[in-house]
Amino acid sequence: MRFSKNLLVFIVVILAYSYGLEESCPSMCKCTEEQVDCISRDIEEVPDFESLTNHPQVIDLSGNKIAMIGPYDLSFEKSYMVKELYLNNSEVIDVDNEAFDDLENLQMLYLGENLLRVVPEDFVGELTELILLDLSGNPFEGKMPVVRSDSLEVLALAKCQITEVTAEALTYLPNLRLLSTSRKQHSVHKPRCIPRRV
Repeated sequence: MRFSKNLLVFIVVILAYSYGLEESCPSMCKCTEEQVDCISRDIEEVPDFESLTNHPQVIDLSGNKIAMIGPYDLSFEKSYMVKELYLNNSEVIDVDNEAFDDLENLQMLYLGENLLRVVPEDFVGELTELILLDLSGNPFEGKMPVVRSDSLEVLALAKCQITEVTAEALTYLPNLRLLSTSRKQHSVHKPRCIPRRV
């Protein structure tokens, strides 16, 4: 009898906790303890994440229609917990220079398959934990975009129209280990090892 009573209390607590997660979750998303899932919901702007009560290590906004990522769109109380952010295939045209500054522990940023023609040089410069940046499938043309990051190890630029990787672009990526472009994938030991033309 005591076992079944304890089990009932446990179930009620779990249900109440789950309900609390859903209540604090943006209406167009689904939340679990460590993830905010807003995939393919026709969202046109970044939802307000200020009321999140979970521990959002992963935020997935892929497959939406978010044209602009503004300077405060991803500024919320628990932004420091986010380690992975997915904005791929979301029709992003413009990213503010400070859009990701509050995501201080971000390790992986996916911006592939969008409509970006340029990115601000310093848009990930404040992200000291960033390891992977995916910009593949964006309509960059000509020279590789200059991105400044002391921590970045993997940069994906496949399916872009990049024809030249300049020494200048690599100067600002001292820890880059892998660069993927449309034609080649490069293991990087020193910036000078990568050919200027790809």
